[in-house]
Amino acid sequence: MSYNSAAIRELLQIVLSDEALTIFCFDHFRPVHQQFAADMSRLRKVQLLIEHCDKYEEFDKLLALVKAINPHQYEKFSDLIKAPPKIPQGGMSAGPGQPDIHRKSQSAEKPAEPHAPRQINIGTAQGLTIGDHNTVIQTFAGKAPAPVHPTPAASTQRCADLAENMRETLKLIKEYEEQRRLSGDPREKRRADRDIADLREQLSAHEAEARELGCE
Repeated sequence: MSYNSAAIRELLQIVLSDEALTIFCFDHFRPVHQQFAADMSRLRKVQLLIEHCDKYEEFDKLLALVKAINPHQYEKFSDLIKAPPKIPQGGMSAGPGQPDIHRKSQSAEKPAEPHAPRQINIGTAQGLTIGDHNTVIQTFAGKAPAPVHPTPAASTQRCADLAENMRETLKLIKEYEEQRRLSGDPREKRRADRDIADLREQLSAHEAEARELGCE
C-alpha cells in the first residue's frame, strides 16, 4: 500500500512537539531515536522517522500509534494519508482484440427526454433546477452564510508556525539536494528526488495558506 508522506509529515508536526517526538521515537522507534542529534530540528527528526517507516514498511505501526495519541487530528488527515492510485490520463482503454465496453455502452444509450424546470427551496435560498437527465444545473439566489474567520491571535500563531515550518522545509530541501549531488547510488538519488518532491509539495501548501491568512 502506498502512503502520502507529505500528509503524514504534516500530521506528525501537528500531533507531536519536539520533546514529544523525541520520547515517541525512543519508545517506539529506537533506531530512529539513535540518529537524533542535540541541534537537530523537529522537521529533520520527522523526516528521519518517515524514511525509516518507508524503508522498513512500518507506516501501519506509526499511524496506529499516532491515532491512539490524537484520534481527532488523525481523522482529519485520514483521507489524505493513503496515496490515491495513479490512473493513466484519458482513463482505461480496451486492449488489442478486446471490446471497448465504455464506448459500446455509450452508443447504446438513448437520449433522455429533458425535464421541465423545478422550483426548489434550500433554507433561505431559492432557485431553479434545470436537468436533462444526465446534467443538472442549479442556480440559487439568497443570503449566503457569513464566512468564519479565525481570531487574530490564532492567525498570528498560525502564521508564526507556518514561517518556522517553511524555513525548516527549505533547509531540509537543501540538505537532500546536496545529498543527491554527492551520492553515487542511483537508489539514494531516487529516494532523495522523492523526498525533495514531497517537501516542495508541503512548502507550496504552506505558502498558499500563508497567503490566504495574509501573513507577512
